[in-house]
Parts: sequence; C-alpha cells; structure tokens
Amino acid sequence: EARSIAVKVAQVLAFAHERNIVHRDVKPENIRIRRDLGSTHVKVLDFGIARLLKDAGVRLTGEGMLTGTPRYMSPEQVRDEAIDGRVDQYATGLLFFEMLTGTAAISGNNVAQILKNQLRLQVPSLASVDPELASPSVDAFIAKACAKSPEARYATMAEFIVALQELEVDEKGWPVPRPPPGEA
Repeated sequence: EARSIAVKVAQVLAFAHERNIVHRDVKPENIRIRRDLGSTHVKVLDFGIARLLKDAGVRLTGEGMLTGTPRYMSPEQVRDEAIDGRVDQYATGLLFFEMLTGTAAISGNNVAQILKNQLRLQVPSLASVDPELASPSVDAFIAKACAKSPEARYATMAEFIVALQELEVDEKGWPVPRPPPGEA
C-alpha cells in the first residue's frame, strides 16, 4: 500500500514536472487519500508555492526566506540553490520512508537543527528504526531518491516511478509498515 501511494504521488508530480512545475512542498499534509469501492485515490494538494521552472531565475520569495517545510526540504532548497523536479523526488522518498516506518527520516529539536540535518544526515535504514523492516533493496531505493546531491538521484520523477514499480523486495517480501504513533 505504501508503494502504491508513493507511485500515485509521484505520478501527479511527474505530470506537473512535464509542464515545468515543481511543487516544492511535498509533505503528508499535502497528500489526501480516499478509499472507495476497493480503490485508492491519491491527490496532491497545495501547489501554492510551486514554481515554474522556466521562471526559476525569478525569486518568488524574499532573500533569506525558506520555501517549503523543513522536514521535507531537499539540501538544495535549504541552500537556496537552483531547483528542479528532483526536490519533489527527495520529499517523496522521505514520505515513503515515513509511510513504512511511522517516523520522520530527518528530524531535529528545532527548525535550525532540522535544516542542518537535511544537509548532513543520510536517511537511516529501515532496520535502524525496526529490525523487522529490514529490506536492503528498499533502503537502496530510498537512499538514491534522497541523495544529498540532486545529480545522484533519479534523473526524473518518471525514472523514480519505474524504479519504485520494479523494485525487487527481499525474500521475506515487503516490509510491513508500522502504524503512526497513537494508532495501534
């Protein structure tokens, strides 16, 4: 289910990227899931801070102002560097990790610490959160999607989708996601 949701989120973002639009604020609060008659519908909301790539040289925010949610911001957003669709890929990879583990991949005690951690910390392995979730192939996929350098990530969201759909899991199958805190 986590993979299916991540694929659907990525498909929406790929559609936007094909039209030169980057969301820049992919986070759980901007994803809506509706289940009916055996099907799952996923919507990506709030393109309010989206940026047209052809206008990437035009500042939409004031100097020194962050655009996005620190827990899901890519390193290039934190450094206020040029961006492309790979910022959305980074955030989607973090969301996928969170769906599987029930915990944030990158966190901190305050905004400054979270931003610093986005720049220096790698996404932990699933097994470091819960040994029952161990899956080297899923870890490798997330590590590539959330690489600190955009050049080390999948070239496009379409490539991200293919890799996620074709992901071979270990012999024990997909890791079973942990319920979010407060749900058991």
